[in-house]
Amino acid sequence: MAQSATLATNTIAPITIRRLGAFFGAEVTGVDLSRPLDEAMVKAIAEAHATHEVLVFPRQQISAEDLKRFGRYFGELTVHPFSTNAADLRTFAAAPRALRKPVRLR
Repeated sequence: MAQSATLATNTIAPITIRRLGAFFGAEVTGVDLSRPLDEAMVKAIAEAHATHEVLVFPRQQISAEDLKRFGRYFGELTVHPFSTNAADLRTFAAAPRALRKPVRLR
């Protein structure tokens, strides 16, 4: 079931995207989210998100600021109206609008 693809980018190491499930989900390795990303890396991650919908970045040690910087690569961050996060961390309570997809209920 797992399928891997290695993507060349302008960074020191290429990233690897390994499909996790039959329908959606992928593991992304070879990226350090504690550092700023170049345009090629952001594009590769955005394409992986569009393909797999859910991305897992294992073994990352990131701060709240790192998480906000990462989210901003994909659009303006918004606060979920029912967020219970601390006031100084509220800006990353929800995914950027550009990454959200409408959900159809059957």
